[in-house]
Amino acid sequence: MQTDPQRRFIRTAAADFQVKDVYRTALAIEDEVAKQGGFVVDNDIQAQVQRVQSRSIGNGKRLELAEYRLQGALMVRVPSERTQVFLRAIASQTEFLDSRNFNARDAQFDLLRQQLARQRAQDAQQELGAAVQAGGKLGDKADAIQARGDARTSRDEAVIAQKEFEDRVAFSTITLSLSQDVQIRTRERVDVDAEGARRLG
Repeated sequence: MQTDPQRRFIRTAAADFQVKDVYRTALAIEDEVAKQGGFVVDNDIQAQVQRVQSRSIGNGKRLELAEYRLQGALMVRVPSERTQVFLRAIASQTEFLDSRNFNARDAQFDLLRQQLARQRAQDAQQELGAAVQAGGKLGDKADAIQARGDARTSRDEAVIAQKEFEDRVAFSTITLSLSQDVQIRTRERVDVDAEGARRLG
């Protein structure tokens, strides 16, 4: 079955998965994005502390144990035709897949709508330009000039909307959520209670 060359798609994808190391995986994903000719829009990595325990270990010190989970969120854009290749390439980073979805929305009519809106704005500007040149009363000319300014604004907005749309067609948007197993961080702290008791004693 052949694909209609006139059809244009807006591709989006999202995946939520667990990895061995969030930071290293994020770097590997960034490398793969660059390899596919894309770019990273957002990369956010945070440690979510889940529980902290503390106990005295003597000599005026306490041992603190903190359980935390490292989580990452990335948004990347890759050339639309490379979306599936990219998703397959990063699959090797997955320890456990929580969810994945992919959507290719047929955008041919949206594109046509954008093109027609742009053409209408251009036509309106040309017609108003002709009206200004034709002469007539000063008040009518002022109204025509104002209307022409409005038409230019509409034309500019139509151009921007079409460029934004073409960008969404050219580059897919992929949202990735990463997490890794709970880690434990240990550190020693001054035992304030023991230090206070020693001074009082």
